Amino acid sequence: MNTNQKEPPSITIGNVARSLVSQHERILPPDHTEARTLFPSDLKLTRLQEDALCQHAKKWFELLDSEQGRAESAIDNGQPMFLGSGESRRRSEELDQMARKFMCKRTIYELAAKNDVTWRKRLNPNTIFAKCNQTIPLGRRIASQSAARAVNYFFGTDPWVALHAIGAEDADLSRKLQRLLDLKFLESGSLDALRQGVAKAFDIGESIMKVTQTRRSKRYRQTKVVAVDGKGLPYLAQDGVPISETDLWMMNDAGQMVLKRDGTTPQPQPLNFKPTEIENEIVLYEGPEVTQIYFRDFLCPENAKDVQQAECVIHLMERTASQMAELYLTAGNHSMDTLRQAVALLKDALSGTNEAKTGDRGPRPDQGQTVANQNSEPVTEYAEFYLHFDANGDGVTEDILLVMNPRSGVPIYYDYVANVTDDGLRPFHVICPYPVLNRWYGQGSIEKFETHQMNLDLTLNRRSLNQSDAGRVTFWDPGATIEGDTDPNLKLNWGKTYRLKPNRTMEEALKVFYLSDNKFENLTQEIEFMMQTAMNESGVQHANDAQAAGMDSAKLATGVRNIEKSGQELFALPISEIETDLTGICQAFTTTLYANLPDEETFIYFQDDVPQELMLSNRDVQHLKFNVQVLLTRFREEQVLQSTSQATDIVQRFYGLPPELQQILAPMFRDMLKALQIQKADQYIVPMAAPLMPPSGPGAPPQATPGTPKAPPPNI
Repeated sequence: MNTNQKEPPSITIGNVARSLVSQHERILPPDHTEARTLFPSDLKLTRLQEDALCQHAKKWFELLDSEQGRAESAIDNGQPMFLGSGESRRRSEELDQMARKFMCKRTIYELAAKNDVTWRKRLNPNTIFAKCNQTIPLGRRIASQSAARAVNYFFGTDPWVALHAIGAEDADLSRKLQRLLDLKFLESGSLDALRQGVAKAFDIGESIMKVTQTRRSKRYRQTKVVAVDGKGLPYLAQDGVPISETDLWMMNDAGQMVLKRDGTTPQPQPLNFKPTEIENEIVLYEGPEVTQIYFRDFLCPENAKDVQQAECVIHLMERTASQMAELYLTAGNHSMDTLRQAVALLKDALSGTNEAKTGDRGPRPDQGQTVANQNSEPVTEYAEFYLHFDANGDGVTEDILLVMNPRSGVPIYYDYVANVTDDGLRPFHVICPYPVLNRWYGQGSIEKFETHQMNLDLTLNRRSLNQSDAGRVTFWDPGATIEGDTDPNLKLNWGKTYRLKPNRTMEEALKVFYLSDNKFENLTQEIEFMMQTAMNESGVQHANDAQAAGMDSAKLATGVRNIEKSGQELFALPISEIETDLTGICQAFTTTLYANLPDEETFIYFQDDVPQELMLSNRDVQHLKFNVQVLLTRFREEQVLQSTSQATDIVQRFYGLPPELQQILAPMFRDMLKALQIQKADQYIVPMAAPLMPPSGPGAPPQATPGTPKAPPPNI
């Protein structure tokens, strides 16, 4: 590789994007026998090995992009692109086949979650939806209520996640770790991303989350009075910050004047101050971040068991040149993962073309994209490939990260995944409430009840059409009126007065017949029955749903409790799946946080409205393992409250029994407490000792009679 490519350029002044382009335009192209990657890494490849890696990745992209229908699933003017338009309309059989592709299905489910069913009349124009396209949002309601219950279940209390340091006995350290973890989840916006991810998973089946180290900052220029050298340039201290007039100096052990704030920077001689324009930076956030990946930007083989074992996982992204340049500048050396991503963005901006895009037609409003004007910068596509591949030909399959433009196949960066992520794993985690067996993806509520939804909407639209056909038919004979002789096409009404002819009656001139719909009530009952069936299966049913079908049991308190209990039992399965997924995400978040902890991290939190300051250092968490537990929240607390209340009643009933019965019934009462999941039931159920009975029978000593003893007789 050309030696000019070893070090990235240092940009400090001028337009960011223009400066980066001008710096890299002077870089000579590498020799055709050398590796083409711009930035070297620990993975050393020859040109042939690099080309083989890029070709392998490009084939995976083309295969997954075609099989999963990524291009056809894009939204064009509010409609999925596989529907076509105008002369490009496809046959119904072809449309059905394309609509079953992985991403096309998820596009339909996403539209259904927005209560948008306009695509149905175009998917098959021969159905009733072409004439009447109303919908009862059954799947949307089940998905929304399921997501609300799950969000309240996990994120309803504070803290919602608990951190335990394995092997650390210091309670103060554990408290600091927990406080910092809670703070980072809030500051990074990761908590909101997890809430949205859980909701999206119930809509389309799964939600892809990515855990990375990030740094968000803003740069600006400011004129300040600072120390300058002989050339008039700012004199920077060891921390990279200029020396101001307010900084203090002190004498070190060697008798030298040094800057007090760092203790190492020697005092320049002479010390001259001058108003100088300097570049400042405000760090908005630095640390781990959980983001949700849009399902069309993530490619993974459908037959893969999970994203870690998949042969290839692809994350596609788009950025403009300025966005790439800004990300490169703010990355610095704070995080290897962030730096590699910034390098990929920068390289794509310099080598990509405006045609290298994702295949979408038009902007994607759901991702915050709008129509760009003519002066806007081109958007360039790049991809992160996570591959199981023997790149260096040593006979061992490695887990490799490759960053390149998927259209051109030009590599930007590659390295072992273990060198990029802090836990050595791919940074992707999938939330699946209803996972498909031995597959990385899941089945959402809208897909689960797709058949119920279709039958329900067919019945609803059939009822609406029947109702609209019912009405009034009017028979009008203008010839029965005098005015009708001059105008055979005389119209009824119009604010005029008509005169009947002699010997003609009004019944002969005007007759009205009413058409009645005799299917309305039957179809209404059928709709309620289908909704009742779906709600029973979903586990989110409440008393009002049962009453829609006229169930008498639901009108009683016992019926309502049975419905709630049944719903909690059915909802326990998706809750347990989500809990496992969230635990993995929190584990990766925690590992990333403490692996990139600076030398000293000072943060402030509020306890009882009183600010508290804590400080952690990197040496405090070195070689420290963590156990992350997602806490059960609101619903769990209600269950605990109810079970402890019942347990209290049982204990009171036990100790209200005579000691003889306590001895006999103690095992039964202990089993009752264990059924309520009360720990250490033996400590609460301890039978009292039975009192000793006095001897009786012949020869037994006389027993004293209770009462006040009589006074002795007087001594006379």
